[in-house]
Amino acid sequence: MNCISMIIRKLNNKKLLCIVFLLCAKECVAVSLTTEEVVAKLTQLKPLPKVHYSWGWPRELLEDANGRLLYETARIMNAISLSGRSATKEQIHTAVYTCARINKTNPVISLTIGVNYSPFHYELGPNVPPTYRGSTYQKELQRFESRLIIIKNWIEESNAYYKSSVIVGAILLDMERFYVQPGNEKWNEGMRDALDTVHAKTEKIYPEAKIIWYARGITWKSNDPPWRQSPHFTGKEKLSSLSCSLYSLPEIERMLETYRRTVKLADKLKVNDVVPYVSLASGYRRGLKDTFWYDFDWDYDLIYSYL
Repeated sequence: MNCISMIIRKLNNKKLLCIVFLLCAKECVAVSLTTEEVVAKLTQLKPLPKVHYSWGWPRELLEDANGRLLYETARIMNAISLSGRSATKEQIHTAVYTCARINKTNPVISLTIGVNYSPFHYELGPNVPPTYRGSTYQKELQRFESRLIIIKNWIEESNAYYKSSVIVGAILLDMERFYVQPGNEKWNEGMRDALDTVHAKTEKIYPEAKIIWYARGITWKSNDPPWRQSPHFTGKEKLSSLSCSLYSLPEIERMLETYRRTVKLADKLKVNDVVPYVSLASGYRRGLKDTFWYDFDWDYDLIYSYL
């Protein structure tokens, strides 16, 4: 199955924690399989050898009536992923219940919950600079902190109810609101401070969780020079990991080079972990009018998932 089958490799002894944009029931139905048939196929698959978080599972999966599809998907991915912005108490309750059920089977990797959030994307206006520290900046931080706390409280309530010990294994943060401005030290320092403030609040609330920021690595652009550090971080932030997007199937060498260069940057910054983001059954395609365009329903050959 294109949404599951893949091989994760180690590079330069870096620990890999792969993040997958999971394709679930809707996409499976698109290939004329019923939910029962999808579940039957999933039961034949072994759990992946690494934890695979994703960018928020769809409501249809998290609220699966009989839990079979959710159970098998979580078993294979070794995790359940939720939106920090919109997750409900009922979804948290179901996630804890499902993880606890699977953990009682003594899997090689105990299941955890991943929580996704995009700080500075909700209260701030589109043209507010990263140096701004006014009321909407404070509201942004308060919104973020309150959501993380309420999710933590819901998980604790569910654990108490089920007599389980499911934890949040990772907080996945995506901040594409600010960009580095070369030569503008005040701007860049304000950006670093804002990101580190979010990082510190996350560490305080979830000290046991990995904090993974999106777009903290090397990216490729068609202009000159093609390789550059992602403009969404300055390189001076607190870095628990780096990350890179591998969305350019079937351009295998370009993706390998993206990862290699991110690993090299991680060595320079003395960071131990590099996290690849993978978008299966979708990605950047070359076009005639636009250099690249993102296809959300790309049925590329299965060999590219494998490689």
